[in-house]
Amino acid sequence: MSSKRRRETVADGSDGSVYSGTTVGGERHGRGTLRLRDGSSLSGTWRRGALHGEGAYDDGEGREGSVRVEGRWRDGVLHGAAREYEGPRLAFAGEYAQGVREGRGELRLADGGALAGRWAAGELRGAAVYRYECDRGGLLRGEWRGGRMVRAVYAEAAPGAEEAALPARPPPRTPRYCHDPATAGRLSRWPLLPDPHEALRVEVREGAAHGERWLSARRALRAGEVASFVNGLRSAAAADGEKPGPVLGVPAELLPLSRYCATLGHHARHAGPGSDADANVALAEFEHPRFGSVLCLRATRAVRAGQELRMGYGDHLWRSALLDPHSEAAYYLALRTEPAVVLYEGESSAPEPSGQRRLLRVVQNGSWRVLWFNLVEQAIVYSPEAGAADEPGAAPSQVIGFEYVRTMAALALEAVPGAAASSAGAQARVVCVGLGALPANLASALRDRHTYVEAVEIDPLVVQLSARWLGLNFETVSGPLGEEAAASGGAADGRFAVCVADGADWMARAVVAVQRERSVARAAVICLDAYDGAGQVPAHLQSSRFLRSCAALLRPGGVLLANVWLAAGGFDAFVRALREGFATVEQREVPGDDKNVVLVAVL
Repeated sequence: MSSKRRRETVADGSDGSVYSGTTVGGERHGRGTLRLRDGSSLSGTWRRGALHGEGAYDDGEGREGSVRVEGRWRDGVLHGAAREYEGPRLAFAGEYAQGVREGRGELRLADGGALAGRWAAGELRGAAVYRYECDRGGLLRGEWRGGRMVRAVYAEAAPGAEEAALPARPPPRTPRYCHDPATAGRLSRWPLLPDPHEALRVEVREGAAHGERWLSARRALRAGEVASFVNGLRSAAAADGEKPGPVLGVPAELLPLSRYCATLGHHARHAGPGSDADANVALAEFEHPRFGSVLCLRATRAVRAGQELRMGYGDHLWRSALLDPHSEAAYYLALRTEPAVVLYEGESSAPEPSGQRRLLRVVQNGSWRVLWFNLVEQAIVYSPEAGAADEPGAAPSQVIGFEYVRTMAALALEAVPGAAASSAGAQARVVCVGLGALPANLASALRDRHTYVEAVEIDPLVVQLSARWLGLNFETVSGPLGEEAAASGGAADGRFAVCVADGADWMARAVVAVQRERSVARAAVICLDAYDGAGQVPAHLQSSRFLRSCAALLRPGGVLLANVWLAAGGFDAFVRALREGFATVEQREVPGDDKNVVLVAVL
């Protein structure tokens, strides 16, 4: 065989590869490129048929996420300094020995984090430094074993700071962190140990409504910055075919910060369907050294200190539901992904203005129970422990469900006197026309404010089903306060009163009662949320006569709140009727909902 060096293109019929470059004696020797049948290639300096010296491997995909490795090779395997790329992104820079990572190196993650230390037999072992963002911000310095964080402490460091620049021994009582992924039954072994990166950037704030929480920027955030993390119980199978992850969310009992604050992202609220332009953070995958594969909230634009962080629904409803398992998004996810189990179906004898049949159904979708009027949802409650064939206990008081109900609850609580003012004077009073989750949540939230909550519902079957299947905590009465002795203590025990009556008739009787007996309290708030089975507000509950009765029942400065579904029509006429009897009428948007608004009329 000739030992003459030559450049040639050689096809290997056995494996479909093609070599273009220098050969000696028929072997690849010198500069050349070997293109394999699967489209990948090896190029560089060859010796006796194998890469030896500077060389590169390219998987040939030619798109974002393709793999390219550049470095020193010895006898066909990586040996020495190397750089790995995924698409245009540098994924690893460090030392190799006999084809595996060995020695110093830095792993740069797709989420922007970086892990620098010493590799042995392809695994990170010993002292290492993790940066949440590879080019800036804080870091975790400690020990890794088998690629996992064994113990580490947090420190703020300037960009480019070396491991040696950090203190060798952290101060006493410095929090230590280790690999602590969630399981199917446990979020964290240390649920009250906050993530240090997150704690510097966000905080949870609480509103007047019982259980109302939201996520706020503790300091200004730049576009692209990771602000918070979303952890959750693990599942063997993830929704929508995604890889296993925190698809079960945070259990209701761990929502209080006193029970769990290791991550805070689940407290962020939604901008809502059709309102993604209002969102300032987006969900993204994140490989966390402590929690493992989780989600993060990344700022989509600059965020001011103190500004609320809101996320759009986007294309992945299930991810949005992770942020709040009791939210409207979580309900619609269950509606889409969980089988519907009909618990009750029957026709009501209550009058229906449209003349249609009034079919009532109670349906369970996953952890949600829904009362339907024909094709319109009357009320939804979250009952995670209720089996399909069992009657649930009382619905969790902090679970409101629909965003418009949350908005109405928050506005109602603002208008009711505080605990001190109420206990010093007469009993406060709140009236809800229409039975659903709103009066239940108001009664629970106002149980310490010496407040009596009344609901009026025209359909006796709705009252029965709400008690039996939705677990609402109320007692039935035959008339308004003053006409019949109310439940002792009002909402002190979280209960409320329900009267089966037409809303307009009940309102007229209530006005007569307060006019006849001065000791009977006038209402601080009246909430209107009554719809028929066609999704329309009965005309007599939008009339000037009915609204004058509402105004007569309210105390001076009292507030009327009305949920208006814009698709139902009649909005302008209703606003004009309100302005005839109220000093001011304002429109409040429902976060993330462009189909509902809440009208606020002040006497």
